[in-house]
Amino acid sequence: MEPILAWIWFSQLFSYGSDRPRQLLEQGVSPEALMKMPVEEVASLYSLPETEIRRMKTVSVGRAEYILKECRRKRIMLISYEDEHFPARLRDIYGPPVLLYAIGDLSVLKNPLSITIVGTRETEAYTERFTRMVASELASAGVTVVSGCAVGIDKTAHEAALDAGGKSIGILACGMDIDYPEATHGVKVRLARQGVLLTELPPGTHVSSRYFATRNRLLSGLSLGTLVTHAPMRSGSLLTLNHALEQGKECFCLPPADVFSPSYAGVIPFLRDGAIPCFCTEDILSQYREQYGELIQSKTPMADWVKPAVPYRETQREVLPAAPRLDPDREKEQRRRFDQAAASLLEKLTDGQRRIYQALHFVPRQIDEIAAEVGMETGLLLSELTQLELAGLALPCGGGRYNLATEPPHEQK
Repeated sequence: MEPILAWIWFSQLFSYGSDRPRQLLEQGVSPEALMKMPVEEVASLYSLPETEIRRMKTVSVGRAEYILKECRRKRIMLISYEDEHFPARLRDIYGPPVLLYAIGDLSVLKNPLSITIVGTRETEAYTERFTRMVASELASAGVTVVSGCAVGIDKTAHEAALDAGGKSIGILACGMDIDYPEATHGVKVRLARQGVLLTELPPGTHVSSRYFATRNRLLSGLSLGTLVTHAPMRSGSLLTLNHALEQGKECFCLPPADVFSPSYAGVIPFLRDGAIPCFCTEDILSQYREQYGELIQSKTPMADWVKPAVPYRETQREVLPAAPRLDPDREKEQRRRFDQAAASLLEKLTDGQRRIYQALHFVPRQIDEIAAEVGMETGLLLSELTQLELAGLALPCGGGRYNLATEPPHEQK
């Protein structure tokens, strides 16, 4: 049996975004050995929850063989967790993929200088122009530009980097053979020739909101930092920025052109909380010149009135220790008041979202712990948590943990 077949099978055992595969690998488990073990033995040895046991029973070697056949027929490359081309930074994130599907030049993945640029699909001249300038200048300086192949800011960032003769990585939220969105078909063709396209989803996997939610962790995880140039309050690009925060990466935001416009409002909370305001490309490069100065190929133009920002970690607010858990009666009363304040939002939740909401507390809980309690796969759970986060009911706490928002949504300022 080919070793890559075991990795394909292993990649299908757990939900995308689950940290379970990494936990098993760190315990010395190999995909080949796991394939030969009865499901009951795996469950008892590694204390798997019932949802994961059921999934293991449904994943066949035949499915893995079909995926491998499709990849060869469509000339899609496979990069396993142990492959030399697997991006090292992705091994350090919560819930790393154990298998990537790729088309393009894999050497692009070796560049330690990479920056993610994301934003809304509905761009304006201000953000379009700035995105194009920064992506072009980063590419000219030897930085790989990472984005998500969506229309709007993503498309502009990819095009500008490639037009400048640089490299770019596109990360898809669907199978490599699914042309979504069709409006960026030309960009994806260019990426396959001048850069690389990546996805953790096998051929034939169609677009789903849950895949966008889990894909965001890869966008931020692959880079040194993430830049958002344009985002309303409910933009998915802000979720990528949250992942960057959880992963300990630098966060950059273009200050709004109009503070009264809702289309720019998404970056304001991040700028208030210490994200680096980005006025020029040097605001990004200055964060990395000390460590990667020899790799940065040129100094980008910088207006006289612009001073490079202070490194983000020097401006972060002091992290206070978590508050001690409330006594049961007090916590019950606080939860009652929270439920009452958020009553109108709770009525709109689906059954699954309501179960997740009830499993959240005022102290952080691990995603895998919540998934086991509500009986939901991690990928779907992350998608539903994203909706609760956008509604102001859930709050990411880093390290793959979530808790209830600190204040009911209508009380937030």
